[in-house]
Amino acid sequence: MRTIFKLILTAIIPAMLLISCDNTEETKPPVRPVAAFEPEKSPFDVGDTVRLINKSENAVQYRWIIGAELEESYEKHPELIWEVPSPALGLGKTVVLLATSEDGLTDSTAKHVRMSMRFLYDVIVDELPDENLALLEGVEDETLELYAFLSHVNDPSIGDMWKNEQTTAKKTIDPKNIEFPVELYYPRTFPTIAMADSQWFFEIRAMAASWDEPKVLQRFEAAPSRVEAFTHQGSLRYFPLSNGQSEIRVAFGYWE
Repeated sequence: MRTIFKLILTAIIPAMLLISCDNTEETKPPVRPVAAFEPEKSPFDVGDTVRLINKSENAVQYRWIIGAELEESYEKHPELIWEVPSPALGLGKTVVLLATSEDGLTDSTAKHVRMSMRFLYDVIVDELPDENLALLEGVEDETLELYAFLSHVNDPSIGDMWKNEQTTAKKTIDPKNIEFPVELYYPRTFPTIAMADSQWFFEIRAMAASWDEPKVLQRFEAAPSRVEAFTHQGSLRYFPLSNGQSEIRVAFGYWE
């Protein structure tokens, strides 16, 4: 009899333990998600594609609500193409992310994603061809000034938010002894050339007192924000431009 009782206990106790373990698993608390995200890069310009990197934890579904227009996306990492915003909306968009876990719990986070407004700082002339140097060296005993003139290639009115047809400050140079690079400064008092992703031209011009009008030494056409080989110096970005005869660098600062 005792032997039979021991056998019954031997069979029942493991079963009870299994049931206890099963109950423990069933009563585990639901997993709560944590919503989080960051923009892929900063700063970025008008016309750039900006990817929102989803860094949420314990989530399986996502809902994005973007900007005052309340655009929605259900992708894990949505992409935005940044356009010039209405001045009333500011230079950015509020992005809300709602993350949902397998248990149906949700968490949300909101962040104001700002577009960095880029403004022209300097135009640096790194070299000029021999024919330009010969022209300048022919100026005798008079003031010679070098400057850059720039505007949109096709439509000078394209950026009505910002001033177009800009001229850097004129720099007096010695035509017999030009030292490169020559830095042509845009006036610091009102730096509002925001080039976005449009096509611009840059003309390096010279003016002597005896000339009736300035002479265009070199012309460059480019959308500077699409030049990928830029370099950093301090808080500025330098975008190199070449036309096959000469080279310049266009320096930009950024408002965050």
